[in-house]
Amino acid sequence: MSEIVFVVEEAPEGGFIARAVGESIFTEADSLAELHERARDAVRCHFDEGKAQFEPSRTIARRTSRALVCTLEGRAGRFDWTTCPAVERDPAKLSGAWIFRGTRVPVSALFQNLEGGATVEQFLSWFPGVTREQVDAVLEHAARSGPGV
Repeated sequence: MSEIVFVVEEAPEGGFIARAVGESIFTEADSLAELHERARDAVRCHFDEGKAQFEPSRTIARRTSRALVCTLEGRAGRFDWTTCPAVERDPAKLSGAWIFRGTRVPVSALFQNLEGGATVEQFLSWFPGVTREQVDAVLEHAARSGPGV
């Protein structure tokens, strides 16, 4: 099983918008409760009916951002990080895993911690070599990326 994370932000005109990280799924609603339902419906439409299960939201990003997490059977996504300036890959560091530039902290650690319920502030305190700007760049890159490969 894998998960799809929706980056949720307050819409300028009111309500909330949600964009799936790594999938082309977008939805909006007036309340978070309604957004949960619409995200669930959007995931079911995007994938085979009945394969999506929905879990409660967790705070994952900037001051006004949240995340909704959908668990999907048999789906795993990876991103093309080559165009994200906040990360790098070096075969001599962590077996070539994508890491935050100038650190030995894998990008996957950010998503694992956020999906586990940690806040960005907690992540930054646990990994002091990573900057807020790097985390924001990674989240923005992931939100803009197409479906995982």
